[in-house]
Amino acid sequence: MSITAGADEPYRAKTFRVTLTAPGTPNRCNMGVMNYFLSVIGMVMIIEGLPWFGFPGRARKILLTLASQPEKHLRGMGLFMMLGGLALVYLANL
Repeated sequence: MSITAGADEPYRAKTFRVTLTAPGTPNRCNMGVMNYFLSVIGMVMIIEGLPWFGFPGRARKILLTLASQPEKHLRGMGLFMMLGGLALVYLANL
């Protein structure tokens, strides 16, 4: 971390610039966090929309089948999908 101060005129307040990385080190996060988050949400929406665009009749049948399942099975599937997603995110960031 380095702090630099400079004053162009004696009557002006000094301005400070705080750098959290060493000078000359490229910033790994070129995209803002919100841009990255919105990109991820957009990709999820694309994946979620594929079955409805590709074969809406079959997607409706699958949805009706899922609606008749007991809550316990739905929670188990949800937990499995969350853990699988967490594992993919972890492996992608190694």
